Amino acid sequence: MGSKDRDSEGNPTNLEFNNDGTVWKKHEDYSKYKRTFPIFDEYELDFMPKILEWNDEGYRYKYVDGVNIREYLLDDWEGSAKLTQKMIFEMKIAMDDIWKKLYQISIEKLNGEFLWYGDPISENLIWNDDTKKLTLLDLDSFEITTYVPISDMTNRFIQQFETQFIIRRIVY
Repeated sequence: MGSKDRDSEGNPTNLEFNNDGTVWKKHEDYSKYKRTFPIFDEYELDFMPKILEWNDEGYRYKYVDGVNIREYLLDDWEGSAKLTQKMIFEMKIAMDDIWKKLYQISIEKLNGEFLWYGDPISENLIWNDDTKKLTLLDLDSFEITTYVPISDMTNRFIQQFETQFIIRRIVY
């Protein structure tokens, strides 16, 4: 998300937080989630917010309590000490479990296509270190395609944490 997508305080301009505990996300590419969201309705997926409604202007989901990983670990130099090798392994295992579930859904529902998550950056993820649970936030980053860039997605997910882990140890 670029600076043009944020207000003067750095908040995303495409999100509307409501008093009823829901979030409305404006989105211009309805075709992107009109295939994935009906599939999500058929499953209890604990690794993403519950989608309540969608239309061609955006979607509403239940707010997930927590701080994204970027805020939790990476932006605060003191807080980044929380990032350990053990935690990196635990987050990878949690993401592998998500990939496994997406693969199972693909085999059951998609006849040669695959459901996958295409934007596993730290600001799109919530990590709960107590429960070892990973939550994917950017719901319109799910894709259904015949090709999945597995190595790119794995590297994009894990490399950001390894880099921060190493840098923090060298600097401090």
